[in-house]
Amino acid sequence: MTTIELMTNPRGPVLDYSFLEITDVGELRSIAPRSGYREKPPDKIETKDRHGNLIVVDNPLCKLWTPSPAGPGGQKLVVEGLKLSNNQLSLLPGATHIILREILERSWLLRWVDLSFNQLEHVPDVLASYSRLNTLYLHCNRIQNAAQTKSLGRLENLHALTLHGNLCEESKHYRKVVLSYCTGLRKLDFSTVTKQDREAAFIFRQRVSAASKAKGSGGAVADEVEVVPMPHHAGGVHSGSDYAEAVATAQGLEREQAHGAPIGP
Repeated sequence: MTTIELMTNPRGPVLDYSFLEITDVGELRSIAPRSGYREKPPDKIETKDRHGNLIVVDNPLCKLWTPSPAGPGGQKLVVEGLKLSNNQLSLLPGATHIILREILERSWLLRWVDLSFNQLEHVPDVLASYSRLNTLYLHCNRIQNAAQTKSLGRLENLHALTLHGNLCEESKHYRKVVLSYCTGLRKLDFSTVTKQDREAAFIFRQRVSAASKAKGSGGAVADEVEVVPMPHHAGGVHSGSDYAEAVATAQGLEREQAHGAPIGP
């Protein structure tokens, strides 16, 4: 952010909704953050009485709401960080845009999001529209496929991403897959992305693309190669039959490409 932007939009503290047992992002409308300044909640809300009838009541959240202090020039502080870690979120639906606009005055300025230690099974595509997003923490969730980071490739300002502690971390070529899509990353899983990392990811992508063309699958080979899992300990997420099938698929692809473009190192 430039000096002029800092003077025009002074930064406020991160809006912290961590450790609140949130299961649905819609709950942000009715829960007070642990810290930080959200937008003023509506004075009235709809709810149901004990007979199941829809009624309008005073919003109890208004009593807990604290207005944001003014910046040096009298401007409202701009919230650029959202912390949702250590909850029970399983997905971020398309309506997340609407909800974030309700709690953040300028949600499009979001630069830092922490969704670690939830139950997400997919990389949240909805975040790919926040063009200023710089840092995204997704570690310790239930994401299985590293190829889902393809949607984040549109984020030119995304420099830091975490996915460790997810099942996808144990997949073959995990780091190469992520870096082949998110080419602007400077850190992956808190580890600096080196020149060698970038070169390996580029070569991997070239080989997968060549293998896809040779098979005439239009990219299907790439997806199959990217999600091949490594062995799990007893009681892991994948069953023995799932793993055996994945290994057989990978071996079949390697045999098919034995006299053509290699699939990967």
